[in-house]
Amino acid sequence: MSRSITALVALVVFVAYGLTLQAANATTYYWNTTTTTSMTLGSAWSTDPDTGGTTGTAPGVNDTAVFNQSSVIGNLTATTVGFPSVKGIIINNTGTTLIDPTSSNTRTITIGSLGLTINAGAGTVTFGASSRPQITLISGNQSWANKGDNALNLSNVTNGAATPYLGNSSAVSAATLTFASSGTGNTTIGALVRDNSTDATAGALSFIINTTSTGVTSFSNSLNKFSGGVQISGGIAAATSGTSAVSATNGVFGSGATLINGGQLNVTAANALLGSSTVSMSSGELRASAATALVTATSSLAISGGTLRGFNATDTDYSGGTINITGNTTMINDRSASGATSVNQTFASALAVGGSQLDVTSNNYTGGTATASFGAGTLTGNGILNVTNTSAATVLSLTSLGVSGTGNAIAAGTGSVSVSGATTIGTGTLLVNGNLTATSGVTANTLGTLGGGGVITGAVTVNGTIAPGNAAAGSLEIGGNLTLDPASTSQIELGGTAFTLNGTENYDRIKLTAASPTVAIDGTLSVSLINSFTLSDGDTFGILQLEDGAIRAGTFNGLTTDGSEVAAFGDISLRITYSGNFGDSGVVSTTGGNDVVLYAVSVVPEPASLGLTSLAALGLLSRRRRPSVA
Repeated sequence: MSRSITALVALVVFVAYGLTLQAANATTYYWNTTTTTSMTLGSAWSTDPDTGGTTGTAPGVNDTAVFNQSSVIGNLTATTVGFPSVKGIIINNTGTTLIDPTSSNTRTITIGSLGLTINAGAGTVTFGASSRPQITLISGNQSWANKGDNALNLSNVTNGAATPYLGNSSAVSAATLTFASSGTGNTTIGALVRDNSTDATAGALSFIINTTSTGVTSFSNSLNKFSGGVQISGGIAAATSGTSAVSATNGVFGSGATLINGGQLNVTAANALLGSSTVSMSSGELRASAATALVTATSSLAISGGTLRGFNATDTDYSGGTINITGNTTMINDRSASGATSVNQTFASALAVGGSQLDVTSNNYTGGTATASFGAGTLTGNGILNVTNTSAATVLSLTSLGVSGTGNAIAAGTGSVSVSGATTIGTGTLLVNGNLTATSGVTANTLGTLGGGGVITGAVTVNGTIAPGNAAAGSLEIGGNLTLDPASTSQIELGGTAFTLNGTENYDRIKLTAASPTVAIDGTLSVSLINSFTLSDGDTFGILQLEDGAIRAGTFNGLTTDGSEVAAFGDISLRITYSGNFGDSGVVSTTGGNDVVLYAVSVVPEPASLGLTSLAALGLLSRRRRPSVA
């Protein structure tokens, strides 16, 4: 073995021995007094967990500090004079435990990788109080667990220019603090949270909240400026107002990303998440109970699942950039059992729904209307809006709605979607199966298709295709004017003659429900048979139902008069009349009104045609070859 290899082996052995020795020297120290004493004073500590003696040595960076010996019970104050640094802290004391500078000077305590554990039965634990700023630093990744039923508080108590804060002890290595509480006690971070003493983002501080209890983990300083972000994976987290005025650049959760992938985030402060670079949710619940700007005007709220809940006796206002919904999501307007009649969630931002369904509903109402309002809305391929009335009439309100891609729908919920501006189907399909109030009308562009079996309140203009029903035949009701432009196509499917509006509907129908709408008919009428249906002589189909006061103008291309043939199906001619008359059910008449009816007529050869056919047959017989003669 060469000398260099030998030296390397020796070095490895030496380091391993040193680490082993260091671990062996790690000690657990127990606080042995209820007298206010510095944590750096050796006489306040013992290695006996129950009673007796002092060690003369205070715990250091490799040691665990336990408050306190089992025989020492009561309210205690451990001061941070001397800047203690320990590997971990365990709280067993059933009285209150105060870790505090006890002077007007700023003091620092550093907690290592073993973190902080508050065991069941322990009393309230507080870092900093009485106008004495306490700085709490964490050294490396660690977990804090409140297993008890009492509170853990990091106080926001300032003294002149001194500001208490929670931060990372390193400016060069990032650290993550995980809250893993299992008790009912709340944890409140009122102190300023920053990355480190120099605010160097290389030493970014981030948080994971993954509790299994009903205790709430709250951040309440709106000037927080840590950059590592917050992840809520379990339990209840909160962003509250705190004692400082809201900062336009920071927000309670700092400047990093906020991610909800389980658990619940309660936002009770205006602008609480304003500084977050992104706010996203894949599962769990985002619950807001105050006028709240979730994101900045240039960022976004990305949701791939979970629940958005407006939860208070006052309206909730979410403002900011685009809200992108890419996974099935529920939005609930919840009056929190207040018994009031209205509450609204207002999003100044745009709403984009693609490849998923947004369910909007309400809870704890005694009537009235629950409204969820957005800016411009877009459905971008399999985007579905489903609004359901529960304890109140529920409305999803948009300033406009643009549609592209196939599979988009307004589902057959009992609530309604209300659009104040234009509703435009650009390229793709919109199936209206529920209730759509389109104040400025619905337009299907050249490559757009409007269909479904619901109700549209507002005018409809079709440059592309209108196709009532879904995969099967159905009816589309329009409470406004209908304009079928020259480039339009009206697709009608016939699968039988039985029809009762919103009941058995074996063929497609468009019904105009307004008292005196204007109907402009043009473009192509395309008719197809479905479900193996075959036409019979005398079949009638009411495809465009008008009220008596409707004003109709125009005809379909090539079908300019009553009796024009739409298509031939074998020996059956399907014809059209613009003078039919029918109601929501019952007999469909070809005369007596202004409704559009298709009717089937059996076609038989005319006499002249029969004569020509007979002569042709005789000619064929006369041309038969004669037998040859021998």
